[in-house]
Amino acid sequence: MKVLIQDQETLMYLAHQSGWTDQPSEAKDLAFTVHAHHVAKSLALKSFHILFYFPGSEYQMVVSECESSPSTTSKA
Repeated sequence: MKVLIQDQETLMYLAHQSGWTDQPSEAKDLAFTVHAHHVAKSLALKSFHILFYFPGSEYQMVVSECESSPSTTSKA
């Protein structure tokens, strides 16, 4: 199982070396959902999913949906 970030504006997955891919199999595994959330916030993504991806089965499960507006600040 891999923990991925998907940008909801482009539907692309975060890849290695801060690139993006449309293939979840090529996406960077962030290992932990908390780490993935911090990485997504550091990239200033407006809307993103953190999801579990199961290679081989191509099954994906969204575990977190995050969306921010320009006037929204970080919430605890």
